[in-house]
Amino acid sequence: MPGFETFLEPSPWYTLLQHLPEAGYVFVVNVEEGRCDAIALVAGMDTLIHITLPAFSLAKCNQYREDLSTQLRSYDLRDRGSTGVDVLRDGNRVRSCSRYSSRVMGGGGEANSGRCENTHRSSGEAPPRIWWCPTGPLSFLPIHAAEIYDDQCTESVMDYAVSSYTPTVAALTDRVRNNRQIDKEVSGLLLTSQPNTPSGSAIPGTTREVRAIYDMATSAAVRVEKLEESAVTSSSCLDSMARLRSVHLACHASQDADNPLRSRFSFHDGSLDLASILQRDLKNADLAFLSACQTSTGVQTLPDEAVHLAAGMLSAGYR
Repeated sequence: MPGFETFLEPSPWYTLLQHLPEAGYVFVVNVEEGRCDAIALVAGMDTLIHITLPAFSLAKCNQYREDLSTQLRSYDLRDRGSTGVDVLRDGNRVRSCSRYSSRVMGGGGEANSGRCENTHRSSGEAPPRIWWCPTGPLSFLPIHAAEIYDDQCTESVMDYAVSSYTPTVAALTDRVRNNRQIDKEVSGLLLTSQPNTPSGSAIPGTTREVRAIYDMATSAAVRVEKLEESAVTSSSCLDSMARLRSVHLACHASQDADNPLRSRFSFHDGSLDLASILQRDLKNADLAFLSACQTSTGVQTLPDEAVHLAAGMLSAGYR
């Protein structure tokens, strides 16, 4: 039928190029048994940039993922109530965890002559953005923290760009294509702090985190609303999210892999699940900062399926 030629099919790659963000680059990284590659998508270009990754492999990626997971478990860093202080005091532990991100960037940490030159931007120059779209087991590795280091210098992705993640390229381009004008009536920031829930451990620093942001926002004349402790309920949070474009959620959260719409943020009186957020139809949603656990955990057996809270918030209109 005319007009339905691509019905229920993914968008062709050339249509994605029409709505890329201009502030940086999008990298789709493919990890397969036969080979590993990256594709760069750049605003203003009418073609894709293909980058081969000969030093990387699916076997290495799986091994790094398992090693990193083992390290995090052994140091209790997957525990939401852990402060990580003991690990920071032990330099060997820090270096051990850093080594895995180094392998991701360098394909095993091979030397790269001259790589320490011109790594610093001129004063005041804003860094470019990188949106990572990893696939397969690479989805469980911290690409944004990748480093290459030796006795002479340390080079990190963070020296070059500010990293973000997107579950699909379409999720990013849809945001650019449907960009809305800022409505001053709903411009502002919602801050929520829920350090204790009946079923969860205490979250160190949550109240201090939110109050520091609140003080900075008020000093900058930003419209801001703060909900803390028992004042944070699912209804009050949703009502405030409808009034304010941006939200900062500092609380416990949990992922439901069997029913992703039941993934939720935990409050003292109950929880706020993705289904409720999506049903509210937050037309003015802009930015969501998720300071909570399991927000982008994903499922080990379904690495290419975005079934987590962060993806759900993207679907709700946030970035």
